[in-house]
Amino acid sequence: MIRCALFDFDDTLVDSNPARECARRAVASELSSLTGIDSKIIDSVILEIEQKMEVSNIFNRNIWWRSVAKAIGVSIGEEQENGLTSLYWSKWIEGSRAFRDAIYALPELDKCGVVLGMIANDDGTPGYKRRRIERSDIPLDLFKLILIAGDDVPQEKPDPAPFSKALSILGMDPKACLYVGDKPYADVPGAKKVGMWTAIVKRGPIGDLLHMADEAKPSFVIGSLNELINILQC
Repeated sequence: MIRCALFDFDDTLVDSNPARECARRAVASELSSLTGIDSKIIDSVILEIEQKMEVSNIFNRNIWWRSVAKAIGVSIGEEQENGLTSLYWSKWIEGSRAFRDAIYALPELDKCGVVLGMIANDDGTPGYKRRRIERSDIPLDLFKLILIAGDDVPQEKPDPAPFSKALSILGMDPKACLYVGDKPYADVPGAKKVGMWTAIVKRGPIGDLLHMADEAKPSFVIGSLNELINILQC
């Protein structure tokens, strides 16, 4: 019987799309004021770099801005990179909101005795992800564990190490645990390797499950976190 539910953060518990767009536009506007280049042009370049970096699992925003600067033919220093990263995450926090189903489902799961936790990859810069989580509107008092992969353990998802660490801290049997994420290839393999159940919540396209590699196929595909209440028999 599943008695522990561990969650990803971005796009699982909180809607990151508006936050991402808000943050990207703020950086584009700042770079436009520094370079005189139209902010819409810079925004499109940032979007292209963002997509490439995320596919390559590069989340350090300073590296992103270096690539953006090169693409638009300008040079920026480390101090400017740090300033852009700080601006980016401050705007991200302002634009980030918990999904309604997270606000409803988490207290319901807690009330029926399910142990709640979170395993999320870092943001490429130590401390930023935890700061974002702490400033979110998720009811964090319900969580017994918040583990930042890349900060609290060196390895990041989909490596199994963060999941093993979480099980050790909580003292839970993996067969009694469910990991819930939104990206099959990032969120499922590591949890499956340590013996956890897995669920993918469909916040957007997740790919063709029929032809997906076995390691990325979840135990459950759900349309809302509210479905966990029935899955966990609450």
